[in-house]
Amino acid sequence: MRTFVSILTVVWCTLGVCMAQPQADTAIFLQSVEIKDTRIISTVPSTILSLSDLQPKLPADVGRIFRMIPNAAGVRRGGYALDPVIRGFRNAQLNIVLDGGIQIEGGCPNRMDPVLAHIEPEEIDTLEVIPGPYLLSLGQPLGSSIRVVTRKPPTDQKTIAEVISGAGLNPKGTRQHFALSGAAKNISYRISGGYKQFGAYTDGEEINREAGFEKYNFNLIAGYRALPGHELLLSYRSNMARNVMFPALPMDEVADNTHIISLNFTQKKETPLPRSLYAMSYFSSVYHEMDNSFRPQYSRVVPPYSGLMQSVAAVHSRTAGASLNNKINFGMVELETGFDMHYRYKNGTRDVSMEMSMDDNSYVSKRSANLWHQAATTSAGIFSSYSAARGPLRFSLAGRADLAHLNSTDTFQLVKSGAEYFVSRARNLFLWSLAGNAFLPVSSSLTLHLGLGRSMRAPDLQESYIKFLSVGFDRYDYLGNPKLLPEVNHQADIRISGYTSKVEFHVQAFGSVVRNFISGVLLPPAVARPQSMGAPGVKQFTNIDRAYLWGFEGVAHVKNILGFGARFSAGYTHGTFSKTEKPLLVNNQAVGSNLITNDPIPEIPPLEAEVRINRVMGNSGAEIWTEVKMAAAQHHVSQAGYEDPTPGFFLMNAGLAWQLFTSLQVVAGVDNLFDAAYYQHLNRRMIGSADRLNEPGRSFYLNLMIKF
Repeated sequence: MRTFVSILTVVWCTLGVCMAQPQADTAIFLQSVEIKDTRIISTVPSTILSLSDLQPKLPADVGRIFRMIPNAAGVRRGGYALDPVIRGFRNAQLNIVLDGGIQIEGGCPNRMDPVLAHIEPEEIDTLEVIPGPYLLSLGQPLGSSIRVVTRKPPTDQKTIAEVISGAGLNPKGTRQHFALSGAAKNISYRISGGYKQFGAYTDGEEINREAGFEKYNFNLIAGYRALPGHELLLSYRSNMARNVMFPALPMDEVADNTHIISLNFTQKKETPLPRSLYAMSYFSSVYHEMDNSFRPQYSRVVPPYSGLMQSVAAVHSRTAGASLNNKINFGMVELETGFDMHYRYKNGTRDVSMEMSMDDNSYVSKRSANLWHQAATTSAGIFSSYSAARGPLRFSLAGRADLAHLNSTDTFQLVKSGAEYFVSRARNLFLWSLAGNAFLPVSSSLTLHLGLGRSMRAPDLQESYIKFLSVGFDRYDYLGNPKLLPEVNHQADIRISGYTSKVEFHVQAFGSVVRNFISGVLLPPAVARPQSMGAPGVKQFTNIDRAYLWGFEGVAHVKNILGFGARFSAGYTHGTFSKTEKPLLVNNQAVGSNLITNDPIPEIPPLEAEVRINRVMGNSGAEIWTEVKMAAAQHHVSQAGYEDPTPGFFLMNAGLAWQLFTSLQVVAGVDNLFDAAYYQHLNRRMIGSADRLNEPGRSFYLNLMIKF
């Protein structure tokens, strides 16, 4: 850690010395990801990545985008579908919303298909991250909100064709994407689709990692404008995945089929008072299938197994919902009100077949079980916010209330000595949240932001109803808990933003106390025994009294240093449980537990930082850039989770973007230039090993972007 901080100090001081030198007023353009201070409601700061930020270095997976954002990360289980973590919050603690209200429920209990895996990066217009429990108009955000807005048809009468064609080495593969959009009179449309296929990659230790994947997608949007300021959009999106390999999970994704239909209506008026009305409805369906057919034990005996083991799981999930949002301005006051309804459903099974041979006789044992049995959540909520400006002060107050109904028709029950561990009963939960934000200029170049929030979220379908499946990082079988209480987050943020003629920066710190934090706690072996091979025991999702999280993130944009542009960013989160239980293991089997205090929350990344420097080459239309990424070692690890510390790493990326013609851009680059052998703290362990899944070694890519 000391060495890491020293490196950051040297880099920062170097930038400071360069800033002090007088330079000519040359415009510097940062074409890759810029971290911008935008506002979704007038006083809530956020990070927004636009299409121009994501291009030209467009990742094949939306989850990789979060590794570009300070204090955000991605859980790697394979070569695709990195799962975002923001300030230590993850999974259902993040409220992820598509196009103003669409919520998607992935099918996989192991999160092979997290929410953002159902969206392709080529279709994203903006991706916004709102840290904290402050954006209440889109749902109950416990830790952060993520709002994804996809690309829409043009508003003016023209036809646009776009093609993205790319290839990569390590992993070796290709990507193709097309889009045709246009408008005529009061009609508009956009048709798009794509295909990408990438194979295994080699890490910095020259070890081959079977992490290939195939993806297909098709999208159709039709718009109609009957009157000025009115627009009706009908959208259909399909996203298909095939043969997605996950070497850090016991099975691979054979198929994942997603269909999303939505209808959106927008009305904007400027008189007599500026106002806007937004209404939408949607339906999504996901079919997910996974098995171990690509693993050796599927077709031959592999110790410690004594026979063939074939396993397959299939899950159907659906979501549906509708929302209405109304905004009206009264001079320096804005009032926003609305309501929404959402429905989530999951039904899935797992089938396991064991074939053993003994004395020239074959014996087959088959077992079928429900992962979920018609589990569903229905919620309805109302929200309102008040934003105003009083002189230099800008502030907002927001509130939200939801009623959630949870139910499953599962007949499985786990009752021991009169204690109910799992009995599915329908129940209702009342949730309420409040948020306040204020911006106050403290000088002509400095602004202070203060945010205070209290939010709740209901347990999701996995935490409530999953049965005997290894879904965590620790290999235990997990059992849902139909009696879970909602998580409650109390959080404060303070942010300082400023600028000079050469620098724009912001630094934001936060502190959070989460009551009823949902985590896994070991069940006594006399109550439940694992059903997955190699699982040391069974953990049940349980409410932990308190969890504490605090940290910071900061970004500085430096313009025109000897003709170069630069960006410096860093982020860190520290998290602990007030008390939790540590399993006691004998021969890798849980035999009991001890209560421990102040244990670190597992799977929180260490201090990370990035320095990016770029230069636009005169009038040639070319830009070159280099990125240096650094991570400290993580020694603040969970004893209860037997989490291993991880070493720090240092790597460099470089690239070139060249606008050859108005309609053609060529991008070439290399990631992990020095072929470092490393893994990030959130990378899962390899199946059958204590080793983490390494990141790819030196990787090359080439993208062509054509637009006419």
